[in-house]
Amino acid sequence: FSYARGDSADADDTAQAGSATTSGSGGGAYTGASEWVDKLSNKALFRIENDDDLCGQRALAVSMMTPDARKKRNEKALIKKARIVANTIGVEGRMNHADFDAFARHYKKHVVIYMDKAEPCYQTEVWGDERVYILWDAPKEHYHLILNVQAFLSKGDSNERFCDPCMKMVRKEYFQN
Repeated sequence: FSYARGDSADADDTAQAGSATTSGSGGGAYTGASEWVDKLSNKALFRIENDDDLCGQRALAVSMMTPDARKKRNEKALIKKARIVANTIGVEGRMNHADFDAFARHYKKHVVIYMDKAEPCYQTEVWGDERVYILWDAPKEHYHLILNVQAFLSKGDSNERFCDPCMKMVRKEYFQN
């Protein structure tokens, strides 16, 4: 699924890759999360709480940090890393979904953006060895980093597991191990 730059996005604005649907004005300063996003566990989501327009860049910067560094939540280090990402990809302000392609090309990572727990609303064209999962909180126009896609997509059913190739939850019996 794909969003192009431009108009506002909502849950009904999805289409096949290459279609002219939209991503909105991009992520901005943190003004609180949508109710359903607030209910997600810290295991599933790294909440980006910022007062600038770099939530997308911050989410990407956090994706490159070690788990120990993430736990420390060093704001100065995070701002520095977010600005490095912004300079590297050439996006100094709010990011649209399509802006994640510049990150994917430079860092050789596949970025997958979810807007809800259904299926991805956007994927970068670059498929690297590593995936970065991002949550787009559309009502708040804000990006967060999905730390654990299994925990994010889980509906509490221990008989399901995340299938990385198909990027969705499937019954455990479909896996060899």
